[in-house]
Amino acid sequence: MGLDRKPTYRSYWSKNPLYQNNVAGSAMKRDRFFLLFPFWHFGPNDPSKGKLYKIQPLIDKLQEKFQAAKTPGKYIVVDESMVGFRGRLSFRFVPNSIKI
Repeated sequence: MGLDRKPTYRSYWSKNPLYQNNVAGSAMKRDRFFLLFPFWHFGPNDPSKGKLYKIQPLIDKLQEKFQAAKTPGKYIVVDESMVGFRGRLSFRFVPNSIKI
């Protein structure tokens, strides 16, 4: 949804060829999305704690799961050009512990 902007959330599941998006429909059913969407919130803003503090527990859990799922080999290739990004970030995510 961040890369393919539509006028409304319902447009992502539209059968209209102008708005059709097969990715959203295959990832989650429309009714389930609208059931969960009102509860998707990470808490109040508090700039003194940093920009990622609301999702830090999620980031930590994902990092833990990713590290348990795959042990990298001797050679690692990272391709940043897979998704175009022309914006700016005021923060930079650096994992606190990378085990190789």
